Amino acid sequence: MTELKYSAGMVSKPFWFHEFSRVIELLHEGNSFNDIRKKVIDDNIFLMEKEYRALEIYNKTAARAKALPKPLIDIFCGADLGSKKCIAILAVMLTDKLFFEFMYEVYREKILIGMPEISTSEIVIFFKNKQMKSPILAAWKDYTLKKLSNSYMNYMVDSGLASRTKEFSKLTPPLLDIDFENCLIDCKL
Repeated sequence: MTELKYSAGMVSKPFWFHEFSRVIELLHEGNSFNDIRKKVIDDNIFLMEKEYRALEIYNKTAARAKALPKPLIDIFCGADLGSKKCIAILAVMLTDKLFFEFMYEVYREKILIGMPEISTSEIVIFFKNKQMKSPILAAWKDYTLKKLSNSYMNYMVDSGLASRTKEFSKLTPPLLDIDFENCLIDCKL
């Protein structure tokens, strides 16, 4: 696996849970990624007006699906909605280094110490700390960090890991399906 680099690409890439789910379901049914790409183009399975947009979504959701171990794809198809969203957010984490670090260093830490909220300013502090360590992030403008902060909040809310209020997000850690939890342990994730 290639080393992931820091990216602000999440500002233009939504969670795309339904499209990701469709890709996973088709993989589970035995389709290859080429088969799914063909369905995206020929059958418009994402119901997009423009082919380029459907391919953009396919490319990102397929990359996320490729990052998952095969057992998680199988678990996804039989899991409850909450577990499916957790698998989807895990796929995002496996394809975005900075988001993975945020979830591990900020979200996880908040859960471990029993702090039920996260503010936008805490996300910005996370980015500022990363900027001091990375020349790539140091070059990012404040508006990029603000957009990225909003994207992170949206991802957490869309995946069910948080709920929004006016000034902060209330963290809602998931209850994992036992098969999903065991697979995470087996796959060392």
